[in-house]
Amino acid sequence: DALARLSMAKPDDKEVRHEARGAHAQLQRKWNDGGANVMELASYALVAIGSPSVPFLLSELGNEDEWVRVNVAWALGELGFAQATEASAAPLADYIVNDPSQAVVRTAVDAAGTYGSGAPEHVQGIIVEALATLVENVRDGAAREHQDSWLINPYAARRPELVQPALKSLPGKVNQHMVMTMVAQTFIKLAPAAARTERGLAALKYTLAYGAAQCGYASDMATEALLRTGSADALSHAVEFMRNAQFDGTLAPGRGRMF
Repeated sequence: DALARLSMAKPDDKEVRHEARGAHAQLQRKWNDGGANVMELASYALVAIGSPSVPFLLSELGNEDEWVRVNVAWALGELGFAQATEASAAPLADYIVNDPSQAVVRTAVDAAGTYGSGAPEHVQGIIVEALATLVENVRDGAAREHQDSWLINPYAARRPELVQPALKSLPGKVNQHMVMTMVAQTFIKLAPAAARTERGLAALKYTLAYGAAQCGYASDMATEALLRTGSADALSHAVEFMRNAQFDGTLAPGRGRMF
């Protein structure tokens, strides 16, 4: 149907983009009407529309539906740094710091990597500060009043009758590991910006320490980010970690794993 065709559109497909602009109001209604599949297709279509979608996406940042917020964050990331301004980066940063859903936080962190990598320096700074706050919250256990929502399997919570018993018993911090791994991945894209401030570099170093102790994927990516900062201090820190780590091809806590 039309939504499916729009979702497959290439950015330079002028005919489809014209059709997409004409369908903008319809897509907004569809997005707010229901199921996740519809919302995902509408998100692809809104990205195909391009910059005219940004005001609508920003207007939906506070939507009470978690899945709508996930799609908003994803779409902003797909639109990329060409749409990145302080006015739009600040709400995305707010997702990273304050949203109660780990799924929204994780999607916003991922989106921020695309949103900030080629953006003006002050926009990158907004994203780095948000990432630093998130990392500090994890480090200090401060988290949030909604910490419990990070420590359960979201699929089991939503549809317990469809989840295999093994998935219901996943370790409590699995969602936090996923968030921290995404933080490390985004730091790769924003490495020079992270190194411009003491706070950003400290957050990146802690991400490596977290990964080394609890999640090998995060330590892999944090090491790569440190190597890309262009900072002598960061490079020294990464080399010291690699010198002392045991690379045995596992994800066991306390061991590094390099691809």
